[in-house]
Amino acid sequence: MELKELTNNQKRKEFLEDYTGWDIWLDVPDVSERYYKYPLPDGSMIVIKETEHTKGDDWWKKEERGGYYVTTEYYLLKGNWKRFADCKQSKTQIIEYLRGVKE
Repeated sequence: MELKELTNNQKRKEFLEDYTGWDIWLDVPDVSERYYKYPLPDGSMIVIKETEHTKGDDWWKKEERGGYYVTTEYYLLKGNWKRFADCKQSKTQIIEYLRGVKE
């Protein structure tokens, strides 16, 4: 999906949820983390951190994949960011940011 097709918040949400089609920025198998990136035309970048967890009875698990499940965290890197953890955002915040991004 291209940015110009993101004409409403539902499409922006679907775009974010389809992050596994984006380029992998970092892959850290030792800690079961993978980071996907999507560079935006304004110079910022969306990063989605995916963490694998052993399958259990946790009520908050997001998505099951075989013997494990995955949780995600959202980051928006813009400007002269210095610390990755300071760039953490909610999915709603990223969706709102995408409303203002023009191709």
